[in-house]
Amino acid sequence: MQIEQDRQRAERNLADTEYLAREVVALRLAVKEMATRDFIRAELRGLLEELDREKEPDEVGK
Repeated sequence: MQIEQDRQRAERNLADTEYLAREVVALRLAVKEMATRDFIRAELRGLLEELDREKEPDEVGK
């Protein structure tokens, strides 16, 4: 009886471990795809520079 309970417990532990391993992989993939702070800052700087370039001709014409 004890051997059967140990086997069932081992199967549950293995299933739990496999589930958690899949979850960790999914989290790693999600984090890898997240934009970093440096990327966002660079994108915002680029947009500001673009807006400044678009604004300059209007100011020159005044």
